Amino acid sequence: VAQGNTSELPARVSAAIPNQSLFQGLSAGRAGMLYATGGASDDLLAFTTHGGTLALQRRYALRWQAFPRRQYPYQYAGNWQQARLFYPDSVVTGPAGKHAYVTGLLANSLARVDLASGAT
Repeated sequence: VAQGNTSELPARVSAAIPNQSLFQGLSAGRAGMLYATGGASDDLLAFTTHGGTLALQRRYALRWQAFPRRQYPYQYAGNWQQARLFYPDSVVTGPAGKHAYVTGLLANSLARVDLASGAT
């Protein structure tokens, strides 16, 4: 799923990032920035494009957020003996381009990420 104005991106781009999970969320931001959700890596990635490849500019860490024990998806929100995952799955950028809004599949929540400071 991609969102935003992709006209500033080259037609074909590629990148390889070791030990990084990527999920389904993509959003085109201002000035050709591309944001991707990290799935099991629990992060949001910001890329720029250079010569047909993606260049990683920043990683925004995302943390699991508690929700009521009775609330779905408690049953599949992870092994409670291990660290819990936020598992970012979708992302959109705000209209002013200052924030990204990321849904957490296993946290059943929404994170508002300040793209300048990284604060959530």
